Order: sequence, then C-alpha cells, then structure tokens
Amino acid sequence: MSLSRRAWLLGVALSMAGLAPAQAAEDEAAAKPPASQCPYGEGRQLGGHTFQTPTLADFALPIGYLGLRAGGDVERVPDLPFGILGKLTLHSAQLAESVDLSVRVHDRVAIFGSLAGLGSTGLSVRDIAIRGTNVSWGGGVGALVKLLELQGTVLSVRGALGGSSGVLANLLALIDALASAPRSTLEELLAGNLGELLLTPFSRFNYGASVALAQALGSSFSLQASLGVNGDSLSLDLFDLGPSARRQTHITTIAVPLALALTADLKPSIRVPIAVMLEYQINPRHISNDNTGEANWRSRNTAALGLYFSGRRDVQAGVSAFALVDSDPIQGRAVGGGSAPSGTPQSYGGQIILRTFW
Repeated sequence: MSLSRRAWLLGVALSMAGLAPAQAAEDEAAAKPPASQCPYGEGRQLGGHTFQTPTLADFALPIGYLGLRAGGDVERVPDLPFGILGKLTLHSAQLAESVDLSVRVHDRVAIFGSLAGLGSTGLSVRDIAIRGTNVSWGGGVGALVKLLELQGTVLSVRGALGGSSGVLANLLALIDALASAPRSTLEELLAGNLGELLLTPFSRFNYGASVALAQALGSSFSLQASLGVNGDSLSLDLFDLGPSARRQTHITTIAVPLALALTADLKPSIRVPIAVMLEYQINPRHISNDNTGEANWRSRNTAALGLYFSGRRDVQAGVSAFALVDSDPIQGRAVGGGSAPSGTPQSYGGQIILRTFW
C-alpha cells in the first residue's frame, strides 16, 4: 500500500473516531425529554393542562412539592370611632413567610404541612398605640384524598389543623389600666407591672375541611374551586391590674369560605410560558368574643391576580397580588361607652411563590 493511501485511511479513521462521541451526545440529547416534559411534576397535569396552585382556593391534586412563599399587605381602617378622640384612620402592615411541603403517599393520597412566621405593626405612633405590634410563629399539617377522577376532572377532600403562638405589644392596655385604676402611679407601673401590661401572649388553634375541584378546560384553561368550613380559636392572656394576674379570653371564628380560580396558560396557544390566574373568595365568618359578649356574622371578600411561569411542569414561580374587595366594619369605641362601627376596611398586598414538584 502506498504511503499516500495509508495517510488517507488514517485520516478517515481519525475523523470517524472524532465523530462517534459527538454523534452519541446528539443521540442522547435527542432522546432526553425537554424540560417541560420531565418526569417530575406530572401529577400537576390533567386533561393536557398544567395546573397552578391557587392563593385563595384549595388545591385538589395529590402531588409532592416543596414551596416557599413570602409577602405582605397593608390595611387601612377609615373612620374608626375612638372615644373623645373622634373618628380616626388607622394603617397597619403585615409581613409573612412560609415553607410548604407535600408528600404523595398514594395515587389518591397526599399529606402536607407548613411552617410560617408573621409580623404586624401600625405605621405611625398613633397606629402602634391603638392597633399594636405583634409577632407569631406556627405551623400545621393535613391530608388530601382524591375521591373522583374523570376525564379532565378531579374532586378531592382536604382536612387540616394547626396552631401558632405569639406576643402582642400594645399601649392601649396601659392606657386603659391607668384610666381604670387612677391610684396606680407611673412609678409603681415601672417598678412592677409595666411589662405585663404592654406585652400580651396569645395562642391560636385552627382546623378545617374542604371539598376541592380541579377542572381542565382544554390545554390552555382550567377552573379550580373549593368550599370549606374552618374554625379558629384565639386565646389572649390579658393582664388584670387589680389582682395582678393574667386572665384568658377567647375569640372564636367559624368561617365558610367559597373560592374560585380561573387560569389561562398562554404557552399552548402562542408559545409564551406565562399562566394568568384570576381568583375570588367569599368568606362569611361568625365571630364571638367572650370578653365583650359580642357575637355576629361578618363577611370578607378577596380578589387575587397571579402571574406564573408555565414553561416547566416541575416548577412554579410567580407573583400574586390580592385586594380586599368587601369587608364588614371594625367595631371602635363610642364616646359614651359601648361600640360603634368604622368605615369599610381596605387591604391590598402581594406575595412571591416558588415551588418545585416531584
């Protein structure tokens, strides 16, 4: 064999050796599913639609995930009667952060839990004096059972319970104590019970159950809904200056929330990986206060708008804005004693949501 032919054969062999790894890499990349079709998060899909977890409605699909939510809101209470000071407008702000975990233990069953921290304060000296500042921390656990699954439809039941504790700092208790016990001088309070009056420990126990629906309306649209019954018991350890001891008072709330969430995913139609979710919640509540003896029904209706990345079914990332649409007045203090209603409270806020599904 001539020298030139040997060189030609050697060149061909080296070229084939170089192409083999590149071709293998291309074959492997072609065989690998795209990120949007990875095996994780498959439980979020129903009827060709990828569901987003709502802010106001309960989620109906049993799936595993780990999530983080962080957000806040601002509340305004206009025309709150406050004795001889007349009608006041108060503002407060709240910040909250939570970690959520769900584990799918069966095709039809998931257990879930969360840990959360919350802080709230008035936005001025007067707001802090009247409404106070508080911090709380707690968590909860629950379970979801899928009752029915048809083509594009899932119906589930959920149950949960939880608890939290915290501390409320409020100058109003000190003002009331000085007014009701004029013999107690400021020096005596500073020497003994000032801290007890300013700081009020509290604890909360909550529970609830709901029926949740997820309905796919083609690959681009979906409807989610939930109807629940929730209970909440708030215990306040108020300090009584007379016997110099704390007494416990309870505020009990029973709520029947109804929530709807409509989602439009732009990815299937125009290839834009954005999902838009519109939510609305009607939440009638019965509140009883054993300290004042008052018990009545109140309403609180909330709307929310969310924008979420829909390019991957194993990831949820987005923002949600919400606003209080309608709420009953808050009871203030009339000049001659007793209670008197405020104007309609207003509240608005938002949160960031990050979740990974498996």
